[in-house]
Amino acid sequence: AAYSTFENAGSFPFQMDRAFARVAVDITKSLSAAAEYENWDYSEANFPIADYDADRLGLFLRWRR
Repeated sequence: AAYSTFENAGSFPFQMDRAFARVAVDITKSLSAAAEYENWDYSEANFPIADYDADRLGLFLRWRR
């Protein structure tokens, strides 16, 4: 899991927050499964119509030889 925040307080002020989590499980020696969740929250002080909040979900299978 991770969390980060970016901020610019200069002439183009904005803030961007990111949260991320991943869980992976080995099913066999050559097969594993993973699930991921990510959230981006972006906001601008001078142009609030550009603000967004985005989620990304993923389910993955990995096969190794």
